[in-house]
Amino acid sequence: MQKDLIAGYYQLLIAIFCGLNATEAKFMYEYGPSHPVCKRFLKKKLQRQDTELSRGDRAQIISCMRKEGYTWERIAEAMDCEVATAKAWLGETKKRKTA
Repeated sequence: MQKDLIAGYYQLLIAIFCGLNATEAKFMYEYGPSHPVCKRFLKKKLQRQDTELSRGDRAQIISCMRKEGYTWERIAEAMDCEVATAKAWLGETKKRKTA
């Protein structure tokens, strides 16, 4: 019981300091930061903090990548989102321009 309580406190600290949700923090506690999945959690958190783009900037990047011949899958990977989300971001901007 005491061991579970202490583990819970550590997981809470990991969640707070690393900006992770409860599931990610538990995984990080159990497997450590050197585990490939944990590295991916941290990498995504860092990318999100560094790449806060405006809607216009996102749409411009996506538009340029499409013109250069990138696939939707590659664009989604670069933008760290799903394919449908990348298409929606571009579509929102096109709708605003025509309105």
